[in-house]
Amino acid sequence: MCMSSLVKYEINKLRFLLIVGIFLLFGGNVFGQRYFKITDGIKSAFQSIVELKLDKAQRQLDSLKETEPNNVLVYHIENYIDFYRVFINEDYNEFVKLEKNKNYRLKMIKRGDENSPYYRFSQAEIKLQWALARLKFEEYFTAAFEFRSAFKLLEKNKEEFPYFIENLKSLSVIHAIIGTAPKSLNLLKTISGIDGTLEEGLHEIDKVVQYCQNNCFLFISLSLLFGLALFTL
Repeated sequence: MCMSSLVKYEINKLRFLLIVGIFLLFGGNVFGQRYFKITDGIKSAFQSIVELKLDKAQRQLDSLKETEPNNVLVYHIENYIDFYRVFINEDYNEFVKLEKNKNYRLKMIKRGDENSPYYRFSQAEIKLQWALARLKFEEYFTAAFEFRSAFKLLEKNKEEFPYFIENLKSLSVIHAIIGTAPKSLNLLKTISGIDGTLEEGLHEIDKVVQYCQNNCFLFISLSLLFGLALFTL
């Protein structure tokens, strides 16, 4: 092999090794960035959840994990299935079993794009849903910390993305819960450190509904379902 050919061979080998090294170092962050995207598949699964066709929704989301493996919004939407199963069935054993999914979903969401408004919002939603579920089983202490964590995430998200209407949807639930908690649940208010009233929550949800008259968004249906859920606590 002549000298020039040898040099070219070594250069090409170095290029190959450099590419392999980058892939091994950064993995999916370079070649498969995790993202939050409302696709047709996400919308379809979400509609199934709104209609309480939970088994169908789970099958749809399982399929999306194969066809959209980097779309971590799937794990946010999937948590609604567990939430409604627990909230409707009121089965403590089922609650204990499904609650184990919480940390895994949060871990997957934290791998998503930190610059997306859904990054903190999705984490807050999952924590809020499990806090609401805990109230069913009088786990007030843990619920208070989850409310607090969700509230902080939403407030931070509101600062960074003031026009992201989804923030108000979830904040309205927190303010309404804190505002209507009876004296026997003062622990919930004390630990969470959150101030809120039912009027504040209703005012926020009214803003969401007004926004949706011209700019409908994915989570509006759940704003109404969450509102109904408050009356069953």
